[in-house]
Amino acid sequence: MLQRFLRGSRVMGSCTMIVVACACGSSDEGNNGSKPPPSPDAGNGTLDFDFGDGSDHGFVPVVRDVPVSIFEAYQSRKASGSLGPVAPLTRNFNEYPEEQSHWLTNSGVHPMPDGLEGKGFLLQGNNHSDDMDLHLVRKLTAADGVQANTDYDVIVTVDLAGAAPTDAVGVGGSPNLQIKARAVTQDPTAYAYVGQHVRFKDIDMSPQSGTDVGVNGVCYTENPQAGEPKCPQGRIPFHLNRGKPSRPIRVRSNAAGEFWLTVGSHSGFESFSAIYYARIQVELQRK
Repeated sequence: MLQRFLRGSRVMGSCTMIVVACACGSSDEGNNGSKPPPSPDAGNGTLDFDFGDGSDHGFVPVVRDVPVSIFEAYQSRKASGSLGPVAPLTRNFNEYPEEQSHWLTNSGVHPMPDGLEGKGFLLQGNNHSDDMDLHLVRKLTAADGVQANTDYDVIVTVDLAGAAPTDAVGVGGSPNLQIKARAVTQDPTAYAYVGQHVRFKDIDMSPQSGTDVGVNGVCYTENPQAGEPKCPQGRIPFHLNRGKPSRPIRVRSNAAGEFWLTVGSHSGFESFSAIYYARIQVELQRK
């Protein structure tokens, strides 16, 4: 349901930027949300998706690189509304039945933890699979100002709440996860069963691809850097990391005037990770 549609403009260099904010509903693994009408100056603009208002803004969670049994249990429990606890957890992992059934995998818009204001789009899971991919995906269309068969530079800024140390070493990798954004012309919500695992289908989502847009690390365990805090004893509270604009991501829209944006992590850290995405801002520059 369309909740609001705001339009403004500002001039940057030789082009006029159209600023758009929208709120759309959606279902998991596919975008069924309503969209605002296209801008009359479609092509350049900034889309501002602030999850603090409780909307998913048309983003859907995508869980990959997990066993088929875990994936199917997550899908089934999500459909029934019984995914279980969200971070921060109050008990040991193995005390939750959800850890045995679907590895505490959870996703959706929830109140921010640890006194942070508003809501965020949570992605979490307890990785026993060597790797685990947790991404937010949104299809951008003509309703968002995308023109058909057109080259774009896409600049992504992400605000997120994390609770991981930045200099720690864990089983399989660091709990400090690198968050990457991609702009692609194939639907990244498609999946395939490869052996006993669920993988992305016909698309490169390897850790080496994508553009860095953030990290979930918030403190140092040993030697804090200038201006950075030392991690407290016990549980690390969630802290809001304000993002910086990414380098431009080049993509060419298809004949229908659409492409897909993904934001998320590929984790080799074989334990529990949780990230609350507070805001995703997407600047489109027609080339």
